[in-house]
Amino acid sequence: GAVHAGDAAAIIESIRQKMMLDAEATDEASSALAELRSMCGRALEKLSKDIYAHETHFFSELIQNCDDNQYAKGTVPTLSLVVSADSVTLLNNEVGFTEADVRSICDLGASTKAADSIGHKGIGFKSTFMVSPSPHILSRGFSFKFDTAANGLFGMVCPETVPAEAIRDRLDEAVRARITEGEMNTCIYLPRERAAGRLPISDRFDSTMLLFLRKLRRIGVSEEGIERSVWVETRDDSELVLGDASAGALSIC
Repeated sequence: GAVHAGDAAAIIESIRQKMMLDAEATDEASSALAELRSMCGRALEKLSKDIYAHETHFFSELIQNCDDNQYAKGTVPTLSLVVSADSVTLLNNEVGFTEADVRSICDLGASTKAADSIGHKGIGFKSTFMVSPSPHILSRGFSFKFDTAANGLFGMVCPETVPAEAIRDRLDEAVRARITEGEMNTCIYLPRERAAGRLPISDRFDSTMLLFLRKLRRIGVSEEGIERSVWVETRDDSELVLGDASAGALSIC
């Protein structure tokens, strides 16, 4: 089940304490901490530039992460992306974040993924910063954000508890409904500057990409009011069927 909001906030606070984010320190210690955080920030920047040369790489990385997530029995693993002029919202019907997952994405390189997994929840999540300076996460009782605008590059690993209602209030009404009705357990909201320009996400995927994934069976993208979804399913005769629905058109491969 979901983590109690108080327990989730306590986990975030323990991470902040470990990083001495809110601790009082002498001038000398404060200076040393500032330099250490700056060094970590530079390492994170290099990591991001080395791994994610283009902002749309976050799409591929998050697809891989979703493919590695855990899903309840009987669930059709699904990823939905809603793209607007000032945000990207990712919805996934995985079982939801655990404490280990939260600690992993607040780390420079740790991952809760198995060695044979494609994506890494810790490293892979860093790709969201190619799109947004302040990713917000709502999952299984956890509600928090990162903020590189306020905290510099070290903000990529500095979580800050945010009331769940505050995140939900920023979402499109239809997206909010999918969360409150329990259809989707994890929401990653990525606010963007309008001046950042269009993210051509829908141009970068088709149904054949699902052939290389192990769990994910459906991906949907809503971009500028245009809906598109691709899916894969296995029929009774073990025949693999690929589907692609776009702008009212349907094709089965």
